[in-house]
Amino acid sequence: MIFYTCIARTFDGVVLAEAQHPTTGGNGDQIMRTLMDRLVEIPEAIPPSTGKTFSQRSKGETGDFFADMLFCTGGYIFMDGGSEIDHFFHVWNYDGIYYSCISDDDDNRAQQVNFDFLKELQTNFKKQSNAHRIAQAKELDFQKKWLPNIRSKSHYYNTNHTELRRGKPKQKNCTFRKSGFPAYDQNLITTIQIILN
Repeated sequence: MIFYTCIARTFDGVVLAEAQHPTTGGNGDQIMRTLMDRLVEIPEAIPPSTGKTFSQRSKGETGDFFADMLFCTGGYIFMDGGSEIDHFFHVWNYDGIYYSCISDDDDNRAQQVNFDFLKELQTNFKKQSNAHRIAQAKELDFQKKWLPNIRSKSHYYNTNHTELRRGKPKQKNCTFRKSGFPAYDQNLITTIQIILN
């Protein structure tokens, strides 16, 4: 299930539009803004035209939040996480915009569907938004226009998740790795733990 979605600029992390699932609460907006801030500091963590997934581990070896990035062959990251992973933070970087969502889908085919959702948002957002306005926008300037669109699309993908993931191949050869940026890992872990506490 997709709990939270946001659209943010890559160069400064400003959230242009966001939506929380109507039946869930939580601090997804705070966590995602923290992630966006970190991605602004280290943009090479998610190069353009790629997607990455971060995970919140409830029973990990270290208990660190976002300590590991999941890497897999190809442009996406998928993994069968079992009961150890509670939430996945999917980020798709395209043409200066991060399209991101938080989900609890531990099946990698369901995670592929979440990236399909983000790509559909990306296509619609780029078609309907002026590049100059995007570059000049302040926090949540696109909220009024995009909140209904994001909610409608996330509802569709949540409602049809099982059907949409049929036929998606299971990804193989996935491994856990640190992000490769130790200062980034530690700084992000500390910041997220502060928010969660």
